[in-house]
Amino acid sequence: MLKYFKFNLFMHEDGAAVSGDSAAAEGQADSLAEQTAEGGETKVSEVDTAKEYQDFKNKYKNEIKADMQKVIDRRFAKSKEAETRLKEQEGVMNLLHQRYGTRSIEALYEALENDENYIEKRALELGMTREQAQLYDKMEREIQMYKALNEQNEAERQRDEQVRKWIDEGNALKAKYPEFDLETELQSEGFAAQLRAGVPVELAYKTAHFDELMQSNTAYTAQQTQKAVTENIRARGTRPAENGSSAKSGFTTSKDVSKFTAKDFADIDKRLARGEKVTFK
Repeated sequence: MLKYFKFNLFMHEDGAAVSGDSAAAEGQADSLAEQTAEGGETKVSEVDTAKEYQDFKNKYKNEIKADMQKVIDRRFAKSKEAETRLKEQEGVMNLLHQRYGTRSIEALYEALENDENYIEKRALELGMTREQAQLYDKMEREIQMYKALNEQNEAERQRDEQVRKWIDEGNALKAKYPEFDLETELQSEGFAAQLRAGVPVELAYKTAHFDELMQSNTAYTAQQTQKAVTENIRARGTRPAENGSSAKSGFTTSKDVSKFTAKDFADIDKRLARGEKVTFK
């Protein structure tokens, strides 16, 4: 099973020190910033990181507060939903307890199971005796519980199978892109959302890192093109003239081939295509 790692940074909104030893920390920071005389000049021995950190918190106080609020909102969103559902269920339970005069779940369950009015109505609907109707309802409840358990087990099996598939796809993708790391990518909600929507791991990764991969592919293509042109130039430069062919105008350059630009290679390739002889000094 994959493990998901999330890192949360907590900062005081008022910029106060985290521990009670703030005075000692400030004293240590001051001692690191002591000046030493060398050749009549003074310099700071160490950077006052404590002061820089304090300045950072003061400067971005509102931004830090907004980020923390987002973290809190996300963390408690599901809790609020669960709390709302619980209050709704409590209202129904209170109504049932009031109607049957019960105080505990066990007593309420027994009262519902032996509700005479319901049993008589159910027996008429099914064309059974009261005892048969009670037994029928009990068996029906057990079947529903069994189906719910099977559905839960099947959902867990499918989830585990999907995770294993993602891992296999991730291992195959890492062979193509060594910098790829599945657990790191899963920390991105956008990447994880694509996987949940059924998008393959490779496509989700390429979508999330489109710009980076395009730059890498462009650089690789340019490198391969330059290599091919260089080899083409060298091959044509060493090829013997064919019998009966007249030599056309030539082109001589003393520029180092290793310093050629893409434009230089393209120009020379055009000259060679026209039959010109290219000579390197």
